[in-house]
Amino acid sequence: MPDATDPAPMNMPSRRRFRREGEERRRQDLIEATLDSVAEHGLQGATLRTIALRAGVTAGLIRHYFPGKEELLQEAYAALMGRMTEQAKAALVMENASPRQRLAAFVTANLNAPIIDARVFSLWATFIGRARADPTLAHAHREGYLGFRNEVEAVVAEVLAAERRKSDASQLRHHAIAINAIIDGLWIEGCLAGEMFSPGELAAIGIKAVEAELGLAPEGEEKPMTTLGEALISLLEAHGVDTVFGIPGVHTVELYRGLARSKIRHVTPRHEQGAGFMADGYARASGRPGVAFVITGPGLTNTITAMGQARADSVPMLVISGVNATPTLGKGLGHLHELPDQRGMMEKVVLFSQRVTEAGELPGALAQAFALFSSARPGPVHIEIPTDVMVKPADGIAAMLSNVTPPVPEGVAIANAAKLISAARRPLILVGGGAKRAEAPLRRLAERLGAPVVQTTNARGLLHGHPLCVPASPSLKTVRALMADADLVIAAGTEFGPTDYDGYSDGGFVLPANLIRIDIGADQLARRPATVSIQADCAEALEALLLKTRHVRASEGGSSRAATTRKAAFAELNPTLQGQVRAVEMIRDALPGALIVGDSTQPIYAANLYYDHDRPGGWFNAATGFGALGYGPPAAIGAALAIPDAPVVCLTGDGGFQFTLPELGAALDARVPVIFVVWNNRGYREIETSMLDVGVEPVGVSPAPPDFCKLAEAYGIGAERLADIDALADALKRARATGLPRVIEITVD
Repeated sequence: MPDATDPAPMNMPSRRRFRREGEERRRQDLIEATLDSVAEHGLQGATLRTIALRAGVTAGLIRHYFPGKEELLQEAYAALMGRMTEQAKAALVMENASPRQRLAAFVTANLNAPIIDARVFSLWATFIGRARADPTLAHAHREGYLGFRNEVEAVVAEVLAAERRKSDASQLRHHAIAINAIIDGLWIEGCLAGEMFSPGELAAIGIKAVEAELGLAPEGEEKPMTTLGEALISLLEAHGVDTVFGIPGVHTVELYRGLARSKIRHVTPRHEQGAGFMADGYARASGRPGVAFVITGPGLTNTITAMGQARADSVPMLVISGVNATPTLGKGLGHLHELPDQRGMMEKVVLFSQRVTEAGELPGALAQAFALFSSARPGPVHIEIPTDVMVKPADGIAAMLSNVTPPVPEGVAIANAAKLISAARRPLILVGGGAKRAEAPLRRLAERLGAPVVQTTNARGLLHGHPLCVPASPSLKTVRALMADADLVIAAGTEFGPTDYDGYSDGGFVLPANLIRIDIGADQLARRPATVSIQADCAEALEALLLKTRHVRASEGGSSRAATTRKAAFAELNPTLQGQVRAVEMIRDALPGALIVGDSTQPIYAANLYYDHDRPGGWFNAATGFGALGYGPPAAIGAALAIPDAPVVCLTGDGGFQFTLPELGAALDARVPVIFVVWNNRGYREIETSMLDVGVEPVGVSPAPPDFCKLAEAYGIGAERLADIDALADALKRARATGLPRVIEITVD
C-alpha cells in the first residue's frame, strides 16, 4: 500500500513493466494491473490473461501470489478502499492544529483530488455492484467501510473532548455513520459532476454539514449554552427514543426547546390520558418504552389512568412532567397547577418517581428507568423536572447507557425443574404476556413435551393454529379441567391475575399443586407459591429448560388433549358470544398479521374468552387488569406509529369510544391508517347484562351515542356504517386500501 504521506496518483499507466523486486512489491504490481484491467474491461473482462498481459507476466505467475481471480479482485478492492482512507488520513498529520481543524482537513481531503476522481469512482461502483452477490468482495467492502468509520470516530472523539463534551461509544458510532454518509454523498457528486462545482465548494459544504451534525458553533462564534431541557432530548435520543406523545404547556415549554432540532417525532393527542395510552400502545407493539411529556398538575393527573393500566399489564412507559419551581414546592401558595405533593402522589402508581434538581442528576435518572425497562418486570416510571431546573446549564452531560440485563436462570432451579419435567406424564404450559416475545423456545418446549399451551389474553397470538395451542381463558370450566388433569404445570410470564383466571368471580380457580413458575420479577414469584420458581426472562428460561430436557420424550395425547379442550371451550360460550368471536375472526382473516387493539366492548370480552390470533403480541386490550375504558383508540394510534407497515384495527364500543373519541384528530395529524371499528349497541350493554344477572334494574347504562360517521367526517376521516356483520371483511379491505384512518360503525341490536 502506498505511504500515507506520499500518496500514489490514482491514474495508472496503460501497461506495466514487471520489475524483479521483492515479493510484496510484486503483489502490489499485480493489484495495480488488476485495477487497470477492471477499469478498462470491467469485472467480467478482467480475466487472469488480461491482468497478466497488463502486468507483463504469465498467468501462472499470478497464481503463485493469488489462488485465483476472486482473491485477486478482493485484494484489489481492499487496496482501492485502503488507499482512499490512507490519503484522507494523511490530512490529519498537522502540527499545532486543533482537533476541529484536523477534522476539517480530513473532510476536505475526502472531497478533493485525488480521492475525487472519475476513474476511482468507476472502479468503486464496479466493485460495489458485485459485492452484494460476492461474499469475498462484501467482506472487503465491510472491512474498508469499518476502517474508514473507525478513523472518523477517532477524530470526532478528539473534537468532542476539546469541546468538553462527553461522548460514549454509541454516540461516536452514530456521528461516524452520519459523517460517512455526508462525505459519501458529496464524493459521488464530485466524481460524477465535478465541473458543476467551484473549487473547494464541496469541501465547504461538507465541513458545514459535519459541524452541524456534531452541534459545533461556527468558528469564532460562541456556542450557546445547552439547557437541561435541551439535554433531555439528546439523552432520550441516545436511549433510542424516536417518538414522544404529549401536549405542551407553559410548564413544559423548556422541555420542547431542543425537540424541533432532534430526530424524535412528537405526536399531539387531544388529552393527556390519550398521551399515556398512545405510549402504552407504542410500547406493547414495539417492545420499546413509550414516552409521554405532560404538564404539571392536571396534565399529570390526566395521565394517571394510563399509568395504572401500564402498571397492571407490565408495560414500559416513561412519563416526564414538569413541576412548579423548586422554591414554591410544598408551600400551598396557590401557584398554577400546584399539587400538595405531586411526586408523593405518583409514587403510589408508578414503579418509581424521581425529581431532578440538578443537570447532573438527569442522566442517572434516565439510566435507572431504562435499566428497569430492560432487566426487570417493566411498568410506568415518572420523572419530574421543576420549571426553574429546566433552564439550568447542562453543557457536557452525556447519557449513561445501561447494559443491565435480566437475571440469568439459576442453574439449581433449572435442574430441579428438569427433574419435574422428566417425571411428568401429562404436562401443561400456561403462558401470559411476559412470554409473548418467546414464541420460538415456547414452541420447541411444547413440542418436546407434548404439552398443550393455554394462553391468557396478553399471550394470544403465540402458536397460532398449532395442534398444542389452547387460545382459551383459564376462567372457563373446560380449561380449568385441563389444568386439574395435568400432573405438572409450567407457568411462564403470567401473574395468575383474577381477570384472567377467575373472570366470573366464582372462586373456582385453584393454583396447580405441581407448579414451575417463570417470571422476571422476584416480587411476582413471591406472591404465588410454586414447586420451583425461576427468576429470568421467559425466553432465556425456556431455552435453559430445552438444554436440560433433551432426553425427554413427548407425552402421548398432548395434541388430543388440546383439541378436546379447544372444542369444549368454544362450546362453553353461548351463541351470542360465539357470534362475537366470529366477528373478531373475520377481522383477523380479512387483514392477516394485523394488530387488533381493543377497548372494553362485547366482542373483546368474548374473544378474551376464546380466540386464536395470528400474530404474537398482536392482540391486546384494556378489558383485563386495570380495565380502563377509552384505551383502544389512542393505544391503536401508538401501535400504528410503532409498526407502520402492519394493519392496525381498533375494536371499540360506542360507550368506550366516546371516552377518547377526539383522538381521531390525532390519528389524522399523524397520518396513521388505523381502522376504528365501532361496535355500536347504543349503551353499556355489558354492564346492563351484569345488572340484570343479579336482579338490579338497569340505570345509567344507555348513554345516547352520536352519529359516529358524521363525527369522523367532521375530522376529515372517511367512514361507513354497516347493518350486516357479513359486510365487515370487504369494508376492512376497502379501509386498508386507503392508507388513511377510517371509521367503520357496526350497528348491533
